[in-house]
Amino acid sequence: MKYVVKTFGIIVLVMVIGFLTFCSGGDDNPPPPAHVHDWGDWTVTKAATCTTKGEETHTCRLDPSHKETKEIAIDPTKHVWGEWEAETEPTCTETGRGSRICTLNSSHKEISAYIPALGHDYEWETTTYATCSAAGVETGTCARDGSKTTRAIPIDQTAHNWIQLSGIAPTCTVEGSGSRKCNICNTTETLNVIPALGHDYHYVITTHATCTTAGFETGTCTRDATHITYRPITALGHDYGYWTQTTAPTCTAAGTDTRTCTRDATHKETRPIAELGHNYGAWAVETPFTSISEIKETRTCIHDATHKETHTITLHEYLSSLQNNTATTSYTITLNVNDSTNIKSMIIYAGKYIILDLSSSTFTNIGDSAFEGCTSLTSIIIPNSVTGIGSCAFRSCTSLASVTIPNGVTSIGQAAFLGCTSLTSITIPNSVTSIGFDAFYGCTSLTAINVDAGNSEYSSQDGVLYNKAKTTLIKYPIGKTGTTFPTIPNSVTSIELNAFMDCTSLSIITIPNSVTWIGHRAFSGCNSLTSIIIPNSVYAIGSLAFEKCTSLTSVTFASGSNILLYYCGNDVFPEGSSGDGGDTLMSAYDRADVKAGTYTRSPNGSLWTKASN
Repeated sequence: MKYVVKTFGIIVLVMVIGFLTFCSGGDDNPPPPAHVHDWGDWTVTKAATCTTKGEETHTCRLDPSHKETKEIAIDPTKHVWGEWEAETEPTCTETGRGSRICTLNSSHKEISAYIPALGHDYEWETTTYATCSAAGVETGTCARDGSKTTRAIPIDQTAHNWIQLSGIAPTCTVEGSGSRKCNICNTTETLNVIPALGHDYHYVITTHATCTTAGFETGTCTRDATHITYRPITALGHDYGYWTQTTAPTCTAAGTDTRTCTRDATHKETRPIAELGHNYGAWAVETPFTSISEIKETRTCIHDATHKETHTITLHEYLSSLQNNTATTSYTITLNVNDSTNIKSMIIYAGKYIILDLSSSTFTNIGDSAFEGCTSLTSIIIPNSVTGIGSCAFRSCTSLASVTIPNGVTSIGQAAFLGCTSLTSITIPNSVTSIGFDAFYGCTSLTAINVDAGNSEYSSQDGVLYNKAKTTLIKYPIGKTGTTFPTIPNSVTSIELNAFMDCTSLSIITIPNSVTWIGHRAFSGCNSLTSIIIPNSVYAIGSLAFEKCTSLTSVTFASGSNILLYYCGNDVFPEGSSGDGGDTLMSAYDRADVKAGTYTRSPNGSLWTKASN
């Protein structure tokens, strides 16, 4: 029965194991369950130095294959120092001064103000032997500097100086007998056998030991000078000082350290110093630039200024490499080129504020639109070789605050500086014979146009541009802030087209009787102007001459005025309100029996009417 039960139990156990195996899905290697990392402590696996970053790692305690690393910042104190090298050698009694260099970066140097003094290296020699009642003396001579010192030899109570009183005196090698007395301490003794005295050698150095060669001492017996012996002095060995650099290493060649034995200056040891390798500084451009497509950049090795590397970049690449700046921190770019073509595009796309110095360039003409739209150009020096500045050459250079026009330029093209809103003044040299239409239009900060006194075609007065004879007023600077301009010279007969255009500060202008012609848009946009008197000398006014003078409410034609309508048109003055065709000043002027008189309108723009004759 027990056997049956046991067998049945085994069968049941086998079935359970089989069932569990089946339920496991038959996977012999199920994946381990995921776990939350249990990290150990951080361990430095790569130490940071003064030049390189380090690294530390920690490992999961549950699975050592799981690791994390993090960077250790460069530690400027973690140098790998070479050996100390003496800059001032120590002596026996005085300290020295030394330095050592980091092997990772030769620019890292530590200087010690203290190298311990070497101390004396004495060779001792007995100069007075000790006796039974008196100490002896040894004299030491320093092997380094020859200085001397002494030290005592203790009293030797056995070192009697015997005098034989009776019997046979002993010798160095033969016994004696009888009585004897020490003549130093008066000790007496009587002996049947007085031992042989033995030799009492006094040694003197006869051959000094060197660093590499043994020396010798000669001993002479004080009892019998015929008894002589010798004993060696061990070679001293070298006593080297600190290493001193005798040949500096270079970028490509090893250097040499030397140290000298303090016992013998002819004994030296040398060791190599590893070559430094090149350590180049930052790239620097060579100026002036002789090309905008190939600018030479050079960097110099900090170990040897004769070692350089060069490459070329374009002007655009150079400008793009510079930090963003403002007009007040403009970069100065010096070009020595024979053509101004393509400079514009490089300046525009780089977007850096620059001062352009072309004084050493050789081109003869600044072409049409050469620098148009260079909004980051703050100043330009034009080369002496230039004779012409083309139309729109600097148009819309809104940051241009300074222009140097050399004596040699003969022509300034139409709209050359149009829209240069930062330009405050400009000087026309004596060589200029032609200034194009609207050359300075829209220069809202321009307060003075100055002309060299030697110019044959143009002149200036109070910053206003005229022809040489001052018969034509060419341009009143738009940036002038005064509200009145009562000083048009009596010599002026013509006010040029656009002469006062957009001078919004002017509220009073006095036109002298000498003026016969007022040009197209001469006072257009003078929106502070409230009244104007046209002298009877004027025979024609150009179209739109007072256009957009929105505050103009009174126009007086002096007695005797008879301006021909076909010179004027109906758009000379600002219109009143729209009406039946009689709404313009010139229509009212045309209807009047007597042309002279004052014509007015209300500020709200009602019809012009003749107020008085």
